[in-house]
Amino acid sequence: MSEAVRLVIWDLDETFWSGTLVEGGLNENIHYAETVKELSKRGIMNSICSKNDFSSAREILERLGVWDFFYFSKYQLEF
Repeated sequence: MSEAVRLVIWDLDETFWSGTLVEGGLNENIHYAETVKELSKRGIMNSICSKNDFSSAREILERLGVWDFFYFSKYQLEF
């Protein structure tokens, strides 16, 4: 019996998007935003585990229109 996927945790640099944010080599045209939206439609939660600066990553994810598709711990958002 297989267990259904309930959560996908994304790294950002060279995983969710092409390039690295801190080095300025980010290609905003290559990313998995549509995949995150589709997973969300299927009831699968998405979260992020990344060393990137929270505010900088948020800015890009908002531009890509997927910020609201990610779940974050309340603890992290208070910092």
